[in-house]
Amino acid sequence: MTIRYWLSKEDFSVLQPDIEKSPHFNKAARNAFLSNKKYAPKNKKEHIDYYGDDWLTFIMSSGTIGIEHIKFFKQVKCPDDIYLDIMIDIESLIDGQRTINLFYPDYFGAKAACMAYSAAILRIFPILNQLSISANELINAAKTTLNKGLMVIPYLSHGKVVRLEYSNNLHAENKELAMELMSNSIRPTSFWQKEYKENDNTYLGQGQKKKPTAIFKAYDKELKLLSDKNPVESSIVDSAEKIIRCEYGRNRFDSDWIIRNYGLPNSIGESPFIRSPLLLFDCHACDMIFKKMYSKQIGLGDWFNKCEFSKKIPLVDKAILGPQQKNTILRELAPIVSQARSIKAAFKKYQQEDGYHIAKTVRSPKGSEEKFKKYLRLLEAADIQLLRIPDKRHVTYIENPIKNIVAAPRITRTLNYPLPELIKDNIVAIIDYIWHECNRFNPTKINLAKVLGISSIYCITSD
Repeated sequence: MTIRYWLSKEDFSVLQPDIEKSPHFNKAARNAFLSNKKYAPKNKKEHIDYYGDDWLTFIMSSGTIGIEHIKFFKQVKCPDDIYLDIMIDIESLIDGQRTINLFYPDYFGAKAACMAYSAAILRIFPILNQLSISANELINAAKTTLNKGLMVIPYLSHGKVVRLEYSNNLHAENKELAMELMSNSIRPTSFWQKEYKENDNTYLGQGQKKKPTAIFKAYDKELKLLSDKNPVESSIVDSAEKIIRCEYGRNRFDSDWIIRNYGLPNSIGESPFIRSPLLLFDCHACDMIFKKMYSKQIGLGDWFNKCEFSKKIPLVDKAILGPQQKNTILRELAPIVSQARSIKAAFKKYQQEDGYHIAKTVRSPKGSEEKFKKYLRLLEAADIQLLRIPDKRHVTYIENPIKNIVAAPRITRTLNYPLPELIKDNIVAIIDYIWHECNRFNPTKINLAKVLGISSIYCITSD
């Protein structure tokens, strides 16, 4: 997740002593930023991150696991307004160590994330320990000032979400083949661009706009860890042996999209917290958003080889597939997809003016874009993928990895983050306020036993 705060040049000056003490501090880059100039590094390999010619940026290291990226940026024509972007690996931040586990966004998870974040920010910017603000001031902030100023930087709730990845770890016994089938099963959607990198085994799909609002990725988590520049412990790599990481990253959050996808009352659109991370921390909604995108991109059905596919299709309930539709699938669509080797290629070939010739037959079937998509929807209802497993793989069946989401581990935590009592109290007050406004289940001493019976939550106790 990436969140954004809005600062003045005076705020930036206050942070200067702490910035100068940060790991790998680059004085030349900082000075160029203050002088409203582009920074030209002597070492061409040094990473530079520009938003564009009209933007100036300054990047600093956090020295903290879980705080992945800290970037200040401003427009040349508006140098008094400085924005601070903070990229967070939430689960690693809570754990205080690298992990392949993913954050579970329930009430307890939100509390752990907020406290771990505050402790990290106060460690990175100790000067912020000298500032204080009441819970009432934090809750009653206006939309335009919610993420503005130094006072709110220690509060995760007050950052504006500019990017969030809805992610899952998917278990796959035959990971290589599952990745191949997922890649070749991509559906005809607006996410039509595709890149499949053999070096890191990553599928990447994104919107067709120059600056897409979302990106969909699936990759071999073990290979990704092994290829990272920063080495990780062998135990972490081993835990990713059969894991496919799938991510749906969004970088645009309109009020209407949030309200619709999170099932929130329309009045939330007027709330200053409409783009707060806490508003987006809802287990059920996040699960639905992820699965909806996975279904659009890859589909939820399983894969079969030619022999098993031919046995399965005739047995599909006639309420889903009629006799003629089954015949069309077996004689036209499935052979075209197998011959074209992917849904994407078959989709185009099926619409050719002269049809697409099926090898070793006299048939050259053709059809419309809508007909092809219709059959994909019908097979989705039958829980079967149109793409068949190539016979050369000598595998009859592969279950869709989406059916094997790795459950979030149950973790007992002690809230021992080094935080002032005022900040702890403010965090709880804000979470309770947002949960109430969103009509979410808020654990109390009365219903706590019920909550702790759930297998995939954070069970957090206080000292």
